[in-house]
Amino acid sequence: MVSALGCSSPNNHLSSNYKLKEHIAFINEQSGDWKIYTMQSDGTDVHQIITGSSSSNLDPTWSPDGEMIAYGGNSGLDIFIVNTDGAGMIRKLTNNPLADSEPHWSNDGKKIVFISQYEKSNEIVITDWEGNSVKQITDNDWQEATPRWSPDDNQIVFTSYRDDEWNIYSIRPDGSKEQQLTNTSEISSNPTWSSDSSRIAFSQLHKGNWEIFVMESDGTQVRQLTENQITDTKPIWSPDGSRIAFSSEINGRSEIFIMDQDGKNIFSTGQSGLPSDWHSSK
Repeated sequence: MVSALGCSSPNNHLSSNYKLKEHIAFINEQSGDWKIYTMQSDGTDVHQIITGSSSSNLDPTWSPDGEMIAYGGNSGLDIFIVNTDGAGMIRKLTNNPLADSEPHWSNDGKKIVFISQYEKSNEIVITDWEGNSVKQITDNDWQEATPRWSPDDNQIVFTSYRDDEWNIYSIRPDGSKEQQLTNTSEISSNPTWSSDSSRIAFSQLHKGNWEIFVMESDGTQVRQLTENQITDTKPIWSPDGSRIAFSSEINGRSEIFIMDQDGKNIFSTGQSGLPSDWHSSK
């Protein structure tokens, strides 16, 4: 079971001179380890958030005010929180003998949902952002992954491996009203909400190739946005709902692209890596 801590990680250091405008948090691989960066949505103003870490840092997610980022540290074994302005210490949020990973911050700023590994399964767990109250949402023998709050905080969308298939589901934060949204033998992953909670973008291994799709929040009206012979995955929606960032393998590397929410006007940010979360200052 998960417990919560509040301790520093002295071997990691925050980058200084960081100012928030409209930024995408993403990860980029360096010498075998994944590091967290932020950039403007046009690919400029790139900053590494944590330096000096000897392990991978994964799945960064913004607090709603843009002042903090939660992430999976120690190569995805525990959840940590850092201040994006460089002030204060890195705080360890969870302490699981196995692993805690894939955090996502609620829009009201009070809670973080994440995946916690148990003996036979990976379950969805919610904690308050200070780590004082922990609640397990799912309890089964399946493998849950990639949970994300809806912007209205009324639902959590996630991926689950059941009956030898990866599909997308939604559930209430109290664990009620679980609903299967995709029903296909093709792997569906990385669901992400539009800003008005009405649509979900996701990646799917379609006809042997990863592509980006979008559907209504109830799983209907599925539409394919990308169609090519390269891997397109990890979509994230812009705060205003007009654009989607995603990763596309081109020239032998994963590069971050942005397109309109209907799949048109695709352009490259020029930055390699995998997008994780998008935040705009008020």
